[in-house]
Amino acid sequence: MRSGPIGAYFYEDTSAVIEQAKLAAAITHAHPEGIAGGIAVALAACVCARYALNETALSANNFYDFIIDHMSASEVKAKIQKAKTLPAGYDVRTIVSVLGNGTNLTAQDTVPFALWCAANNTGSFSEAIWTGISALGDRDTIAAIIGSIVVLSAGSTSIPEQWILQAELFNTSPFFNKS
Repeated sequence: MRSGPIGAYFYEDTSAVIEQAKLAAAITHAHPEGIAGGIAVALAACVCARYALNETALSANNFYDFIIDHMSASEVKAKIQKAKTLPAGYDVRTIVSVLGNGTNLTAQDTVPFALWCAANNTGSFSEAIWTGISALGDRDTIAAIIGSIVVLSAGSTSIPEQWILQAELFNTSPFFNKS
């Protein structure tokens, strides 16, 4: 869920996106599928940033194709390929039965579903998030993945103002170090 900023930062260089996502994921996900998931999320953020900067709408097919074309073989990639075949209009419970929703706490059970939510809602931050959390499961991780991707295509102005007002302020957080 920390890979979105990597894809945004290195958006001009797909090889750097992949390499940096791999390095970042290896620290916390000592498993090839976890690393594949980190790469997939970074690639998703990368393609969203590219399309947004070109002021071009991003179709779900283009979203998926970019990710799939740049990933190595893995279970995560196979499930992303499956996600591409699932229509946006399907009931979220059907999507979860095919892709998972993070209840197994694995990348292959979380990332493909989060990417399905993002792919079908690249223009609406709130719709993407609501779709993701309506599936239950590992909601905080799924929402973090979706948010880090869709904000790049939908823009920060698509975040509901009420959500921003209710967010904890960084400098008043008990975790903020003022020294």
